[in-house]
Amino acid sequence: MKKIPLTDVAAPGAALTQDQSEAIARQLMSHLAQGGVLGDIHDFSERDYEVMYTLGHSLYTQARYPEAASVFGFLLLHNHQDLRFVTAYAAALQMNQDWGGAISLYTLAATRDMSNPAPCFHTCECLLGLGLKQQAAEGLAMVIRQCSASPGHEALGLRAQAMLDLISDPQEAA
Repeated sequence: MKKIPLTDVAAPGAALTQDQSEAIARQLMSHLAQGGVLGDIHDFSERDYEVMYTLGHSLYTQARYPEAASVFGFLLLHNHQDLRFVTAYAAALQMNQDWGGAISLYTLAATRDMSNPAPCFHTCECLLGLGLKQQAAEGLAMVIRQCSASPGHEALGLRAQAMLDLISDPQEAA
């Protein structure tokens, strides 16, 4: 996508008239409808995104989760189409115990790639963080079924089974 020339509508820093505000809104909506992202306003390149993603990943691996969440949130705001940014932001929110925010983003990731059971698994982890053991157990059963039906997800299926076994009430099984 090419850079959106918003300065054609109004000078930077100038107060906007209602007509100018509406023109900018139309221009942005048209750009997004054509598959553009907000980062195009700033003319971000793929390299810019990669550098920022690497920074966020580095912060995450250093357990600097609030800072990682800020970086990944920035990336997601500016490029909502890159699924890595969705899942990275969700993971950082999860590590910050923002269970609801993480669940929302994992749900988005799951709907964008329904063949990948990982977002559903991480949603179950968040449900446990919220104390919703029954919902987590139901989700884990679904993850296990999905993993057994799709090659390449065996390890995640085993993790889901181990987690389900761990949270299952032995008296319920009897």
